[in-house]
Amino acid sequence: MSESSAGNEPLPQLPAAVFGASAQTGPAPSNAADLALPRERLAGWAWFVAAVALLLGLFYLLAPILTPFALAGVLAYVLQPGVDSLQRRDLPRTLASARYNRT
Repeated sequence: MSESSAGNEPLPQLPAAVFGASAQTGPAPSNAADLALPRERLAGWAWFVAAVALLLGLFYLLAPILTPFALAGVLAYVLQPGVDSLQRRDLPRTLASARYNRT
């Protein structure tokens, strides 16, 4: 049998343009360890997740204290246009605020 038989010939290489810009040009990973994230990157994600969990836990614990402040901010945002309207009618801002909140 000759060496030029169909079973021994290597497959032709396709141009990179066929696969697009995201094609992998290097060798395929040989095992699962090659597919794992680097240790530094994994540690960074662990710190990020821990910080978010800590922040959410802190918000949960401080909810009874923070809720009135959040509601006050929403109330001030909602009442702002009415106070501005009264202030444009030459009413001082303090009186406009007191007048608008009393009605």
